[in-house]
Amino acid sequence: MKLCAIASGSKGNCTYIGSQGLNILVDVGISGKQAIRGLDEINIEGTDIDAIFITHEHNDHIKGVGIFSRKFDTPIYATEKTWQVIDTNNMIGKVAQQNKKIIKPNKCIKLNKTEITPFSIKHDSVDPVGYTFETDNKKIAVLTDIGSIDDDVFCHMKNCNGMLVESNHDESILQVGDYPPNLKKRILGEYGHISNETSAQFIADIYNKNLKWVVLGHLSQDNNFPDLAYVTFKNTLATNGIKIKIDIEIYIAEQNKISKLLCV
Repeated sequence: MKLCAIASGSKGNCTYIGSQGLNILVDVGISGKQAIRGLDEINIEGTDIDAIFITHEHNDHIKGVGIFSRKFDTPIYATEKTWQVIDTNNMIGKVAQQNKKIIKPNKCIKLNKTEITPFSIKHDSVDPVGYTFETDNKKIAVLTDIGSIDDDVFCHMKNCNGMLVESNHDESILQVGDYPPNLKKRILGEYGHISNETSAQFIADIYNKNLKWVVLGHLSQDNNFPDLAYVTFKNTLATNGIKIKIDIEIYIAEQNKISKLLCV
């Protein structure tokens, strides 16, 4: 199984998942052209993409979904409530009816040999989900735009071999920054975004010897720095007896540059 963060951040998100002859995008919150360029860097054509899975309806996750689907006749999977708000507000333009696929949280679907499970998460959107992908006893996950981690999320994310996880902000930088109070409250709230500290402790808590790598995603350009996120993870994991580069690898997803193509 493979994962590549094509783009990650407040201006747009798109993640490639490859598994057993199956090619998937989780979100296309960037332009169709940027998505195609990113895929080209890992030798994947737009026509190779078998499906797009949407996490939620915010523009930085769906901006290019309609364009991509129309160009390549790609099926789009989202929850019923997410489809309702997308269609009601004409957020992605016209999509062929046969390409509108409905998924249900906690209900696994199977494409080729890969089991894909959406699971509910806490974020200020209508019906947000994270995803796990499993095949041949390998498991990877995408968990982004989440305000807090509950037991259900923890359960779904257990026993992964690799994952992309949000690490949005440093709490101290956010608190003293220029954001208005209501926006700070939203980000720090139960349905906002998790911090470096929260994300790092989550990885420490869920770590198992089969977890080979974690990609840190959705870093705020105003309230975070890649080096700061990395050091926070390094220190938190070390406190819990987990050594970066020995027990686990940590990578940073970027807004304007694709990540390394990671495999498990």
